[in-house]
Parts: sequence; structure tokens; C-alpha cells
Amino acid sequence: MNMRRVYSLTLYLGTLASWSLAQSGAAPSVPGEVSSSMRYHLRVQPVALPHNPAASPLEAAPRTDVEAAAPKPGASAPRVELTAPTAGATLAGTAILQAAVNDETGVAGVQFQVNGVDFGPEATAAPYASIWDTTTGTNGPHSLSAVVRDSAGKKKTSSYVTVTVDNAIMDTTPPSVSLAAPAAGARVSGVQSVSAIASDNTSVAAVQLQVDGMILGNEITRPPYMSAWNTAFYANGAHTLVALARDSFGNITFSSPVSVLVSNSAAPAPASPPEASPVASPPETSPVASPPETFPVAPEPEAPPAPLPPSSLPAGPAGCASSAGTWQNAPFTPQTGRFTLQFDATPGMAKMDGVIGTAAGAASDYGQLAGIVRFNNTGTIDARNGGAYAAASPIPYEAGTSYHFRLDVNVPAHSYSAYVRQGPGAERLIGSNFNFRSEMSRTPSLIGLGIFASTGRQSVCGLSIAPAGSSATFASPK
Repeated sequence: MNMRRVYSLTLYLGTLASWSLAQSGAAPSVPGEVSSSMRYHLRVQPVALPHNPAASPLEAAPRTDVEAAAPKPGASAPRVELTAPTAGATLAGTAILQAAVNDETGVAGVQFQVNGVDFGPEATAAPYASIWDTTTGTNGPHSLSAVVRDSAGKKKTSSYVTVTVDNAIMDTTPPSVSLAAPAAGARVSGVQSVSAIASDNTSVAAVQLQVDGMILGNEITRPPYMSAWNTAFYANGAHTLVALARDSFGNITFSSPVSVLVSNSAAPAPASPPEASPVASPPETSPVASPPETFPVAPEPEAPPAPLPPSSLPAGPAGCASSAGTWQNAPFTPQTGRFTLQFDATPGMAKMDGVIGTAAGAASDYGQLAGIVRFNNTGTIDARNGGAYAAASPIPYEAGTSYHFRLDVNVPAHSYSAYVRQGPGAERLIGSNFNFRSEMSRTPSLIGLGIFASTGRQSVCGLSIAPAGSSATFASPK
């Protein structure tokens, strides 16, 4: 009696391109290609054959076939690893998220996540990556992950990677600023209050008032944005006022200019010039390498003489200005060409720090001086050359001794030469063709002398001014 049995065999074919079945020494071919992502069932039906060795087994076999089964889950879960960015990275702007995946049944897609929430569309083809615009989120730590999905629908989430987002907050909106006083076309005299109104979408860092393109006082860092303008230091006629506002991101705005008319009478001006608030500027270092010998400290001079009138100082102690921690100013006729300036200065102590310099207005800060001579804190005399102090050679000074200074100034070239002598001694060169201080490298005119001692006391007397090349002489006070 013929017996008929059906056997079910499961074959994992891997990457074989085709296969065949052999029975009784024959090798009939089974058509069709094999897919590595499919699992196949091979069904073999054996039958009893007639006792005829010459018969073909295929002729006797009723059927031999292969059935392809539907895809089923792989033997193991897919694997995924976030390869970029690395753990602990600090990100800004745009960043690339990338993952490495592996699966036996085939990868269907990779979904990236930021803080556990799906980010962007699923990546369905290698390389599995996505671009993250970090500026759309907040600064600080964030957790990143990737979820892989295989063709069988199985999912696996990568380990979390923590990164830090640090995008600098950028602001490109400039502040707004306008002049509040004086009004356009106003006639002003004496000491005039100049004020501005400023605002910004973040905050106003500072407001700087200007007269004819030159700064008026120091930057004002909080309201009210106001400064005193002593019009006695300016020629009668039209002058232009402007306010500049800046925010902490470097955005700046100039106000619309306001033109006013200065009209001061020829009558004697007030007894004393304005004094700016004390400036706590540290001593400015001198480039002279070696300090001179130490001189005995002389006693401080007596109380300063009568205050400066707002005109050229007459020779002699009656026309002196003294500074000890406060700014003093001595105006002279506005100069726009070449001229020679002379004066006597007396340091009150050895190794003090005092400057005397030409200015374009009432000076209240070092940066408002152009050509500068100095009694420096190493006990020598030097002068400003652009961005630093220098001297042709060390020139020591003594406390209580008067020194006569001569400055040959060239305003159009923004340069000067400085000389000094003690009593009837020979004149010594401090510096030749030195540049104006950097902040004043474009000033069109000079109208006064600024005097300030941050350490100790100094007095300046006998201011004299003459055209360049003039034969006029100057007698120092005895």
C-alpha cells in the first residue's frame, strides 16, 4: 500500500540567489529568485514509485513546490546608535543629527527625537540624518535620541545623548534717540543744559552728547541723559548738537542734528571755569623704560591761587590754575592751523601723575586731550604720541620746581612737538612730530588747555599763544 506523508521544512536562505532540490540522483531546477528579506517554506511530498529504475522521478512525483510566506519579525530586534552629535557637545545654530542602524529584515525608517518628542520627518534612506535648527528652542541642556523601525514594524530606541544649546541672543534693532533741549534755532549763552531722550527694545547702554562732532562730557549710562555745556568755550555763532545712543549689542543711532546760536557778550565772564566731576582714571603708564633717581619730596605748595578767568592766562602767579583730582580748563582763541603754545607748570610732589594738554572743548577726560605733556609717576616728563606716552630721553623733574613748556602745534596734521626747560637752562626735546592722542586724531580745531592731576597737585601759569614761527618771546615767572 502506498503511504503519503507531508513534511514542512523552514530554510533560512540568507543571500542565496537561487536553489535546487535533488532526489534520487536527479537535480531538477526550481524557478524563481530568492529574497534575503523573506522566509520560505519548502513542502516536499514523497510518493511510492513503481519498480522502474529508468523512470524519471519527476514524472512519478505528483508535485514539488515552494511557497513564499509573508514577512515575519526578524530573529532579533533592530539596533540603532546616535553617532552625531556626541554626548556633552555644545551646539549653536544648525546641528546635524545622525544615526547608525542595523537590522536583519531591513530598515524601514529612523525617527529622531529631541527631549523625547519626534523631530522632523522620518528618515527612510541612508544616511539616516536630519538637520536641527537649535535657535528655534531654548538655551540649555537637551536630550537627543533616534528610533529605528524595521520592515516587520519592530522599533528600537537608541541611548539618550545629552547636549547643551548655547545660542547668543542677538539683537540688531538700534536704539532711538532725540535731543530734548535746547530746541532747534535757540539762542544760548553761558552754561547751557543739553539733554536727550533715548529708548531701546532691550536697554540703552549709554548716550554721548556732541557739539560740532566733538564729545561733550562723558558717556551717560542712565537717565537723565543730560550734560552741562559751557558755551563760553565756543565762538559766537551757529553750532550743531547731536546725541549718540548705543545698546549692549553694539547697535548705535545718531539723533537728528539740532542747530543753535551761541551768543555770549564781550563782558567779563564768570570768575571761575567749570569743573567736571572728579574722574577716577588710573595713572597712565609711561613707556620710558628706566626710572630716574629719586628726588627728595618737597612740601605741597600753598592753597591754589585765584581761579582761572575764561581767557588766556596772564604771566605770573596771579593767572594760574591748580589741579589736584579735579579737571581745570583754560580757554584760548580757537586755533585751526599751526601755532605755538607756552606755559609754566609746577609739580607739587615727586612721582606724581599730572597731565596738561590742548583740547577742543572743556576737557573732563583724558580722551578729550590732543597734544599732552605729563609729569608721570616714575618722576620723569613725557608726552603723548598717538596711543601711548613716550619721550626722546628721560627728563627728571623735582617737586616744587617750575618748568617752562613749549608746544609747536599743527592742527591740520594733528601733530605737535614738545619742549621743556628749567629756569634759564637749555631747552630739551620731549618729542618731535608726535601725533595727537588717538581719540582726537580728527579734531578740526583746538580752543583750550585741559589740566588734571590724578595723583598729587600741579599748577599751570602764564599761558601764552602765538602764530607758528612768531618771534614772540615768553618770560617765565621768577
